[in-house]
Amino acid sequence: FFDVDEIWTLPHFSRNVGYLKTLYNNKNVKVMPYVWDSKFIDILLKKNGFQDRNDFITEARRSAHPKNLNIYEPNNTVSKTSLLPLAIAVEHRRHGKEKLYKCNVFCTEKIVRSKYFIRLCNSLDVVKDPTYFAFHKRLEILNSLKLYGLNSIIASHQLAHELNNLYFDVFYLGLPLLHNSNILSSHGYFFPESDTIEAARQIDMIIENYNIDFDLIDNENMNLLDSYSPYNSKNMSAYEEAIYRLVNCTKDST
Repeated sequence: FFDVDEIWTLPHFSRNVGYLKTLYNNKNVKVMPYVWDSKFIDILLKKNGFQDRNDFITEARRSAHPKNLNIYEPNNTVSKTSLLPLAIAVEHRRHGKEKLYKCNVFCTEKIVRSKYFIRLCNSLDVVKDPTYFAFHKRLEILNSLKLYGLNSIIASHQLAHELNNLYFDVFYLGLPLLHNSNILSSHGYFFPESDTIEAARQIDMIIENYNIDFDLIDNENMNLLDSYSPYNSKNMSAYEEAIYRLVNCTKDST
């Protein structure tokens, strides 16, 4: 009953191509480039009192090293929840070389009322450290950073969502990203799968080295963002060719 010419999906969902062909009874499933642009984060920068990303980075780097650990997972589906990042925060709190000031967990309006989540926090001894762990409602990232500290480590965990806008926003803002995205494993601070031990070790590396290596890291991240830009010639060509193919009804036979 799906009357469509093609189905477009993104690289991190390419594992689902066969399923999409079956679901839509359509062999024309195309993996298209993931694109990201700084337009909306630039608007939020100005809204929160910063002239541009350089102004934000200058303010954020006034402290010697990142002071907070922030978690922004939406907690709407099992694929992106704050549970694993929270466990990482606990692991680092127990065994990390240098202590951070605060762990801010956002998007928790609903989850904090969950009996399972409460039991989990009890088992992780989160409740025994109330001055460190803080749970907040959903806030846009610039607003939350302005309220609770600009120079923060962003901790993330996902299942089958290796590309998402939060990662690119964080790279653009010059903040350290702790993540488990295989696609982006050469950028940010990577830990495999759900390895909380390695993730905690990466936090120590961020604290020790991020400001020292900042210029090199920032240059690499900006090159990465360029490769995902909607204005990148390869991405523009891919979408131009796809639209042209649809307009001219030249369906692929593959």
